[in-house]
Amino acid sequence: MMKGLLKFVIAAAVMAVCSVSVKAQDAGNPEYVIVAAKLPTIDGVGVQVIGGSKFTSELLVTGYWFTELEATGKDSISFVGHDNASGKDYVFAEYDAQSSAWIEYAVELGKEWLDDSWKGVPCKWVEFDLSDAQKYAWKLSTEVLPAKVNSVSIVEQKKAVKVMENGMIYIVKDGVKYNLLGIAQ
Repeated sequence: MMKGLLKFVIAAAVMAVCSVSVKAQDAGNPEYVIVAAKLPTIDGVGVQVIGGSKFTSELLVTGYWFTELEATGKDSISFVGHDNASGKDYVFAEYDAQSSAWIEYAVELGKEWLDDSWKGVPCKWVEFDLSDAQKYAWKLSTEVLPAKVNSVSIVEQKKAVKVMENGMIYIVKDGVKYNLLGIAQ
């Protein structure tokens, strides 16, 4: 599972808080990363960024939230929020037509970033336009399914059972009865 959740808060005087979470997956060497995200708005919810280490954040006139942080390619980001006025928690979600449900928006940074530079410093650049209100929205945390993860199939091994029948010991596995030499009976 995740090794940890890195969160650091930038103070903002707004009625509510929206956050970018960077979930650490790997303790590898962090990269200097620029994340620009245009998000739909929700009444009463402003934006405050939470994320990896050594970062700054600001709302640009273009409507994008600009964040500088340090993260590895295996780190994933998602967006969460809290409305201080109502006390409600929000999760940034993507509508999945296949399941007809809102699913937490999460993306692995290394799959999205490009090599670039910012003010002459080499960096990894990630830019998202997530403003399409038909596809993306702020939802109450109780209305959102957790982010999709790669499923892993586990084949459960059925245990063999020892039974005694007419004074003889047999082993039954997967519905087949074997003697102690392993010969099917």
